[in-house]
Amino acid sequence: MGVSAWRRCGGPADAQAHGARPTRWQRGAHPATMPPMANATSSTLRRILWPTLLTLAVSILRLVGELQGWVNSKSGGAGAWLGITWLVLVFGAWFGLRLRAAGSAPRLQPAWLWSLLPVLAFVGAFAYRMYDYAEGQGFQLTDTSAPAQAHIRTTLYLACAIGWVGMLVTFATWARLAWTLLLYGVVARVAVLAITYVAKVSGWNTHYTKFGPAGAEWELGETMFAATVAQLGMWVPFTVFVGGCVGCLLGGRRRA
Repeated sequence: MGVSAWRRCGGPADAQAHGARPTRWQRGAHPATMPPMANATSSTLRRILWPTLLTLAVSILRLVGELQGWVNSKSGGAGAWLGITWLVLVFGAWFGLRLRAAGSAPRLQPAWLWSLLPVLAFVGAFAYRMYDYAEGQGFQLTDTSAPAQAHIRTTLYLACAIGWVGMLVTFATWARLAWTLLLYGVVARVAVLAITYVAKVSGWNTHYTKFGPAGAEWELGETMFAATVAQLGMWVPFTVFVGGCVGCLLGGRRRA
């Protein structure tokens, strides 16, 4: 039964009298009306739009700076002032405040304490592994030997494991904030992978293609594998639980 026929009828009762089952739209649900999950996803995409664009701009500017020589190109970034890692703190706070203003709230309280636990676990494990690298195993920061590289790989896998557990803790604490940070983090880190590929095939001297304290460099396939593990396995969860910690601290307080 078409819309015109529906309009000629008096409503659902007439439609049934004519042998037609009223559709969802005919029962009163307008086609533009979206289910709650679709509404939540749409609002999340709008919320991360300009932070994502700004993050992409910083990544490109960082690449240009390294190629021009006014930004550090050492492995890992060496704490360079221009980097997207710092934006995790900024946008974690901003997302938390925006979600609080929209009526969202953490499921677990005190949210700041729950979200702080994975941060402490991550920092503690990483600090211990790097101490063991230099003091326990006696490796130099410039060591590119197989044992030194194996130690770094194990550290990366441990960081990934802690990161994923931390991300799950953030979802349990404040799912809406975690989901927002996850989408933001995936887009930001996929962009880094694209930059890494371009830098590697172009032979550019950037931190994107260097790994470990020694700044080891490998062939394209191994480079992209290591970059994918680091960016999606560690940095995306890092974005969620570190950004979630700041967001819960500023936006996750229990309402009076």
